[in-house]
Amino acid sequence: MPTSRTKTMWKLRFFAIWREGEEARWLKSMSADGWHLKNVGFLIYEFEKGEPHDYEYALDFRIEVRTDMQEYRGLIEDSGWHYLTHMGGWQYFRIDANKTAGAEIYSDTKSLMGKYWRVLGILGLSALPLLVIFLNYVLSQPTVTHTFPIYVFSILLAIIVYSVFRILLLILRKHEKSE
Repeated sequence: MPTSRTKTMWKLRFFAIWREGEEARWLKSMSADGWHLKNVGFLIYEFEKGEPHDYEYALDFRIEVRTDMQEYRGLIEDSGWHYLTHMGGWQYFRIDANKTAGAEIYSDTKSLMGKYWRVLGILGLSALPLLVIFLNYVLSQPTVTHTFPIYVFSILLAIIVYSVFRILLLILRKHEKSE
């Protein structure tokens, strides 16, 4: 636990792709305790000590070229959000909760669903190399039993399929709310 002199704190946390709302609420509670998000890495969050403040956090998923990202972040900032950091394709934003009530980065369901389709695309692309490596291994040694690689591949594939399923459910729910 940090002492009163500590200016930086790191927390190890895991959030599933489809639970960015839970992650945003956790970041909000950290800011309420005076720990404000500074940087994000794989499973690790860096916080800076400051005055407790009521911030809303939002996450977006976008992978584009640098010039497009500057324009994209500028559009988000024009609506009052402040860009904080990114990890992979996830972009982290914050806004003063007192300035806006329930502000969201996306004002329409179609754009929000676009975010989840981008995440699904990356998940699908991540499964392809696994499939190629697995097939290459199995087909190059046809007389050997492949118990361990089959288990590993099955587990990774199950994680990806489950993630895709959860995101598709999220998309369907958002689509039903918009109708």
